[in-house]
Amino acid sequence: MVVLRSIYSEPPVVMVRNEMAQVEGFEGRTAQGRRSALEVTMAILKATSEGARKPTHLMYASNTSWVILQRNLQSLLSSGLVRECGSRGRCEYAITESGFAVLRDFDRLVERTSPIAMEALPR
Repeated sequence: MVVLRSIYSEPPVVMVRNEMAQVEGFEGRTAQGRRSALEVTMAILKATSEGARKPTHLMYASNTSWVILQRNLQSLLSSGLVRECGSRGRCEYAITESGFAVLRDFDRLVERTSPIAMEALPR
């Protein structure tokens, strides 16, 4: 928990940092300006859903390194969100129905936790 003191109000303003703060609007970044592991995984899943099939295309579309891409693809494969396809020794990937569902749920979560949506909530 972080306590901030404002020059405009006497009582301290309390802000609680949690994992939801990192999800804030897909472009939400940590203090170092880096994406969270969840954001990187969702970027790979989104690139796959938008038609990138080859590993290098996925790497560039999701703006990740080769090592991070391979690690995340193995995780996505083992969880059934992405499947391997291809012919003649070529490795290609396609998103599954489960992958589409996870991506859709993540997009809804980001939409509901955006700063504009949070302001509309009753206090």
